This record gives sequence, structure tokens and C-alpha cells, in this order.
Amino acid sequence: MFYLDGFKDCRVFISMKNGKNYEASSLNSVFALVLPADSGQINSILVGKDSLPSGMTFTIHPGKLTYLGTIIAPTGVVMFIPSMACNAADMTFKAPTSVHRDILKDWAKSDRLRVTPIIKERLTQLQNNYQATSQLVGIQFGYLPLISTSLKGVVKQMTPDEVIKEYREYEFMLKK
Repeated sequence: MFYLDGFKDCRVFISMKNGKNYEASSLNSVFALVLPADSGQINSILVGKDSLPSGMTFTIHPGKLTYLGTIIAPTGVVMFIPSMACNAADMTFKAPTSVHRDILKDWAKSDRLRVTPIIKERLTQLQNNYQATSQLVGIQFGYLPLISTSLKGVVKQMTPDEVIKEYREYEFMLKK
């Protein structure tokens, strides 16, 4: 499962290591598909005639929800040019809304949520930033910004308050 934030519904093409191929459409900016337990890769995600970045790999565990993240559309004038918007799309572990995040939390509470290794890596980076931030408690001025990296590799700076808020919202994904 993954979310689309700012993109209309799309067609997704998947190949599994067992040689089978699957094709499906997203619905209301959510892509979810029941697949057999196996490893696979998303070959392409088509938005109209344009293609979003793909190549996401995953492993399906029986009875579990494998979360691949959220593909975010760019903001500004670029979003009105479909091919440029697709190329500028970013990926994150964050859910687009609190409702979407609550769905993931429910799966995590029942020990049925699995995240990809790249999401686990980014969440570990967030956890390390959170631990560093806890050492900065009481310092209001002159802090060094903390670095966050998206799944696609886009780097952004975060304040300690942003790190604390984001970690508290997504720490549930690190529980397993």
C-alpha cells in the first residue's frame, strides 16, 4: 500500500519475483493491492500519460500490510505541467493526513504493519534526531538544524520542535 498526495488516481504495474505481473488502479489517492507472499517491484505508476518515479521494491508477508510510503506532488507552478510534476515528485514515509496515519497505526497496533527497509532507515534517522533533540532541551537560540532525508533522497532541515512532533507522530512504525 502507498498513498498519493496531490496526484489524481493512477494505474500501477507490479512484477513479482515469481514471474507474475499485476496491474491495478489507485482509488481516492490510495493504492492497495492484495498480493501473494513474495518479493516484488513497482515497475511504473502512470498518471494519465506521464509516469511517476517507480522501482520501489517490497516484500509481502502473509496477513501483513506492507507500507511503501507516500508520493507527494510538487507545489507551485510545476504541478500544472504533468511531466514536470511527475519528475519532481518526492516520496516520504509520512501519511498525507491524520486519518491515513491512523489507518497505519491501527495496523501497527495489531502487529500487522510492515515497512520497507528504506522507510525503516529514514525512521531510524528521525529517531536519532529525536534523541539528539532531547539533549538540546532548554536551548532556545543558536541550535544547529537537524537534517531529514526523504525516501527519494531530498534533504531538508528541521528544527528541534519539528523533529519532536514528527517523531511522536511516526514512532509507532519503529515498534517492530
